[in-house]
Amino acid sequence: MSDATNELVLNGKWHAVTITPSPKTPKIHTYDKFNPIWWFKNIDDPRPPAWYRPDDKLRVTKWYFRNPLHNFTCYVIGIGDKKFERIGHHPEQSANPQGGWNFAWVHRKLLWLPGLSFNRGKTDLYLGWRDSGHFELKFIRRQPGNDPSKTTRVADSHSTLPSASEALAASRP
Repeated sequence: MSDATNELVLNGKWHAVTITPSPKTPKIHTYDKFNPIWWFKNIDDPRPPAWYRPDDKLRVTKWYFRNPLHNFTCYVIGIGDKKFERIGHHPEQSANPQGGWNFAWVHRKLLWLPGLSFNRGKTDLYLGWRDSGHFELKFIRRQPGNDPSKTTRVADSHSTLPSASEALAASRP
């Protein structure tokens, strides 16, 4: 059976997938994880990308306030730098592709970490460990008439895609 066929058979059925960190994931030392100053940094994107507030004098400062505990949520309480299994009905993604609820477990050695999401209509909710191994708490309630593709973040928390508020601000005349 091909991978595409396997996905169709497993989609919506309880199963596990193995997640391996990206080769781009930087080497993180144990002593970093015990350093509270390091928790507030962003090892994945230490400098803002070109699209992020290009004419703003405080763009670097605002970049760090945009996701102030990146390293903490991704690598201290998160396991984004480790190989793990994710088990659930849709473990390969954070949200249920048909909308509604999705629940999955992140499993590494003796550690079992839950992830719960809800996506329907104007509401996106996520609480727990994502498909990337990062911890995230997210609640977005879109206004009527807004394009969900501009207000819903579809990538993990250390992506260089615009945040929902930035995308919304960019779409206004």
